[in-house]
Amino acid sequence: MDIDTHGIKWLTDAGVYLSIVFTKTDKAPRSKDITRDGIIEVFTRALMEMDGSPWRLGIRQLPEMFLTSSSQKTGKEALLDHIADLRRRAKP
Repeated sequence: MDIDTHGIKWLTDAGVYLSIVFTKTDKAPRSKDITRDGIIEVFTRALMEMDGSPWRLGIRQLPEMFLTSSSQKTGKEALLDHIADLRRRAKP
C-alpha cells in the first residue's frame, strides 16, 4: 500500500485529478485485519498519516473512492455515474 499512497500523493502534487477504484472486493484481503468495507477507511488513514500529506494539511480533498466487484456485480453503477459526471463537468 505504501507505493500506492506515494503514487497518489505524487499525482495529486502534480495537479492530477484522480479517483481510487478498489477492484475484486469480493476476494479476501491479504491482511485479515481489513474487511471489504474497511479498505476505504484503512486507505484514507494511510493517506492522512503519510509524511507531508496534503489531505491532513487541508491543502487537498481526498480522492473519491469506489469498491467494485465484477463477480458480485457491485460498484459498477456508482463508478459509471462518477465517470459520466466528470465528463459532463469537463465539457466546455
